[in-house]
Amino acid sequence: MAKARARQVSDKLLKAQHLAPCRKTDSEYERVRHRTRNRPGSLAVGADQPLFRLLNMSQATITTGGCLCGGIRYEIDGPLAPIQLCHCTQCRKAQGTAFAANIPVPLSRFRLLTGRDLLREYESSPGKYRAFCSHCGSPVFSRRDSMPQGVRVRAGLLDGDLPTHPATHAWVESNANWWDIQDELPRFDKAMPTPSI
Repeated sequence: MAKARARQVSDKLLKAQHLAPCRKTDSEYERVRHRTRNRPGSLAVGADQPLFRLLNMSQATITTGGCLCGGIRYEIDGPLAPIQLCHCTQCRKAQGTAFAANIPVPLSRFRLLTGRDLLREYESSPGKYRAFCSHCGSPVFSRRDSMPQGVRVRAGLLDGDLPTHPATHAWVESNANWWDIQDELPRFDKAMPTPSI
């Protein structure tokens, strides 16, 4: 396994993957939100991707989120995909909990608003990067070289009540022995089949 280490997220990635800080003013965002919030049939960029075809796209939405210290803030355009609960050992160690609650998001719908200089990555396995705040340590998202079109944001960092819910458990063969899964959601011993995002 390649030696894993924390590093600052590269400018090349931030620019190429639409993670560059947004340059619109607050009033520009309000105009965009007003124009798209209740327009029937309006589609967010990337909404034609297979994972999102099942979601109600009749209203465009903007969901905001950020880290514990507030230094990193971001927004997601459009509806949120169902939450994926991952019980793998790496996710448990990275989150400090029994599982990670992840939401896949196309990069075309993810915008980093503030905190670019605080964002760091750790390559936890070859080609898989976990981004976190270098000030407070909050896990922000993960990404894979093999899936450059999306990130998996941590559901716990999103603001307010969410219109989505857990849908699956992955890597249940690695489940913490002190946590019993007591719901009837689909379970996968290893990784769940990867949907296109």
